Amino acid sequence: MHWIGFDSERLKSPQSGLGKFCEYLGKALVKSGKFDYLFFQKKKTPRIFPEPAQYAPLYDHNKLMGVSAGVDLWHCTHQLSSYLPLDKKIPVVTTIHDLNFLHTAGSEGKIKRKLSHVQHLVNRSQAVVFISKFTQHEASEHLNLEGKIQTVIYNGPALDENHRNHTEFKHPRPYFFSVGLITRKKNFHTLVPLLKYFPSHDLIIAGNRSDKYAGQMVDTARKLGVADRLILTGEITEREKADYFHHCDAFMFPSLAEGFGLPALEAMHFGKPIFLSNEGSLPEIGGNAAYYFPSFDEEEMVQTVRKGMANHGEDMVKIMKQRAEEFCWKKAADAYEELYLQVLSGSAK
Repeated sequence: MHWIGFDSERLKSPQSGLGKFCEYLGKALVKSGKFDYLFFQKKKTPRIFPEPAQYAPLYDHNKLMGVSAGVDLWHCTHQLSSYLPLDKKIPVVTTIHDLNFLHTAGSEGKIKRKLSHVQHLVNRSQAVVFISKFTQHEASEHLNLEGKIQTVIYNGPALDENHRNHTEFKHPRPYFFSVGLITRKKNFHTLVPLLKYFPSHDLIIAGNRSDKYAGQMVDTARKLGVADRLILTGEITEREKADYFHHCDAFMFPSLAEGFGLPALEAMHFGKPIFLSNEGSLPEIGGNAAYYFPSFDEEEMVQTVRKGMANHGEDMVKIMKQRAEEFCWKKAADAYEELYLQVLSGSAK
């Protein structure tokens, strides 16, 4: 059996999108059993993968000096990773989740440096995986991908099936729900004015709220007189997230820059109305199972929500459930392992 080196360094932030990607894909790969897996991560990071998975430590000096990997193939699990095998003969597969820094990095210099870093990973790789067609298209416009195996492999939901029917939680009022790191690219502030038009509803947004953007949202809510109905929970557990999905009246995700849009996929499993922006990969992932804000004009957003909630019935719930089943980690793991084998076969020639 071949040994695959899997960069699971991002598990140091287990609630982040990249942390969830490493967790769920890693577990699906180990369960498949087609390869042996050596997970590279910081020593203090919990060892969450079951046997026969094995582990190797990552140190800060590995960012510059490379990793003494001793594997047959290295999976670089995200486009901003600083970890690559020291041995240049080891083939590399790199997953590119997004190039969001093109829209959020600020200065031209920062964007140029990050693009250079991603290009370095691409140059070192035999194959590049994109988590959406949107990300592949954006990457093709800004990176040189010539000569690389390219494929799109969709993620599955980062939501434990054991939690999907958990219903102990009950918020005292009807509410709209969203989840994600509370930063400007998520565009959550556009949802706050909706509370004026839905006086019986709260707006609950779960996710890290340390960015100053969260404070600006609260200030806006105060000015609009709805601060008591804007609830920023901070980070929550998987079980709590399932509860919020299960009991909300609608899920709203007006993000401006998503390489995949995992929360939208998770929301589909619960059959509630889903309202998304038309930006990034969200239309690709949501398909016909979501309603879309035509703009972020306050009145247009209100009309979209009212119309969607009024028309949301059993037919739409069925469409959502069918759409959600198209995305799963077993399918993702199978596709990655086919790619590993393709790269290993090519490198042996």
